[in-house]
Amino acid sequence: MEIAWQNVALAIAGIIGACVAVVHGIRVQRFMVRPFEEFALADKRIAGRTRRLVPLLLHFSTIAWFLGGLVLVAAANWFEQDARLASSLFVGGSYLFGAVVNLWATRGPHPGWMLMAAALVLILLGANKPAMVRLCEDQRPRRAVGCAAPRCGVRKPGCAYAAARARDHVQISVQCGELSVA
Repeated sequence: MEIAWQNVALAIAGIIGACVAVVHGIRVQRFMVRPFEEFALADKRIAGRTRRLVPLLLHFSTIAWFLGGLVLVAAANWFEQDARLASSLFVGGSYLFGAVVNLWATRGPHPGWMLMAAALVLILLGANKPAMVRLCEDQRPRRAVGCAAPRCGVRKPGCAYAAARARDHVQISVQCGELSVA
């Protein structure tokens, strides 16, 4: 089984994004949600709805990045060209926003924006699904020289494109866009 490098790049981008989301969620819970809950319980002016809503909003980017990572892994394995491109653009936009805001907020080297930038590069590399080449085998009579399929030019033995044996050679049909082995 062969796996195209574009699929690997997209899957790795999804794994990086999902891992960054998990670490982000743990750190947001520890350093933002817990202190906010303590503050909100101490300050009676903050309504109960606000106390319930703020932690969910703080975790919104975590959920979006994690689901985006899952979408990228799924796109690498199962999506067609259009869905693959659309999901790459959507998730890439989310990761781009996270990387730029993280860079702006930290104003220096930080693993968050660096990993998101690495995931963005991998998304750019893997967004287009590679064209699959279909191989087929046609039997030719022994000692046959020339074209193996209609609409193709004549292949002459001894030229750079001829195979070692006259009956085994590869040719590409420009009109149908298929690779034919005959």
